Amino acid sequence: MPRQSFRYFFDMSRAKSGALLGQFPAKLDFVPAAEWGRFTALCRWLNPKSAAEAEIHIQPLWHATAGAPYVEGLRVTARTDTMPTITADIPNSFFKPGAMRIGDALVDQKKLESGELFTYAVLAFPASDDQGARAPDPLEIEDVPVPTALTPGSINDELERSIAFGDVGSGLIPVFVPQGVIDEVLALTERAKNVEVGAVLIGQMHQDRSTQELFLKVTAQIPARHTLSESTRLSFTADTWAAAQAALDLRRSAEQIVGFFHNHPARYFCNKDCSPEAKEQCPFNTPFFSRADCDLHRVAFWQPHCIALLVTNTFSGMKLTMYGWDRAVITQRGFHIVKPDTARPLPVVEAASIIGTDIHETSCHP
Repeated sequence: MPRQSFRYFFDMSRAKSGALLGQFPAKLDFVPAAEWGRFTALCRWLNPKSAAEAEIHIQPLWHATAGAPYVEGLRVTARTDTMPTITADIPNSFFKPGAMRIGDALVDQKKLESGELFTYAVLAFPASDDQGARAPDPLEIEDVPVPTALTPGSINDELERSIAFGDVGSGLIPVFVPQGVIDEVLALTERAKNVEVGAVLIGQMHQDRSTQELFLKVTAQIPARHTLSESTRLSFTADTWAAAQAALDLRRSAEQIVGFFHNHPARYFCNKDCSPEAKEQCPFNTPFFSRADCDLHRVAFWQPHCIALLVTNTFSGMKLTMYGWDRAVITQRGFHIVKPDTARPLPVVEAASIIGTDIHETSCHP
């Protein structure tokens, strides 16, 4: 990770009264921002080695009207000696998870009521040499940049045999998923009934032979073994990753782990005494990518091209949503389903979902 030359803080207030709650040091994970900078460089330079080895700098973007020390985003700069300098701007929503963690701590300390809204501003101050310095750690492991493997391909060929699912016009790299994989994760969801199950998605990053544009192809899903499954949580264990890697090695197809699938058995969250009409209007019918889901995606699938498939089993039918990185922020995105069988209906397309919260913890009242 690049050394930070600024220290960041959250200036937090109660939303209703505006009363100041305090100023709190921001514990931020800058890895997604740095990796988005490298990914932007890869898309521009089309040189995986240069992008992997680029020197990365992260600086605050000052608020357009309030000015310093108020921050409205980050600017990531990627530099090498042989390529033009690349910049990528990260939006202010990058800071939201950190602010939510502070809010949770304030609730635990009884300084905020559970569910009480708050507002926050992000501030940055230059870090002094002693603040930025760290004592050497003899056990510290240095990350060795690994260039992204790119396989030649054709976006037009993929588009001709696929259909768009969701919003594919967001400017993110195209993602193609075989209908066979969709059918398999739907079947896993159906068999799981009232518990969460998961799978590891494998595939390859491709580069179009003509346009040089990058795109991702998912080739298969490997059901996640040795997980800890509950009705509202799925935990991947060390044995899960070992089994997935062993299955990947057996395929010998130069594939990579590119994401994960899991389900939400939302219809089983509902109160059994709900009327049929209430079930159709149940808030659990809305897909949500929870905080735990975001944490897993950040820790295990931090590369900017990695994606997550979610199947939500609702009273309105199976709903399929995909999530991925957009400027270092996890967001809902569209994709393409390859070789769709028009005789077999696809899952419901959900226009919007909730990210970074846990609506299954909300009480369901008939």
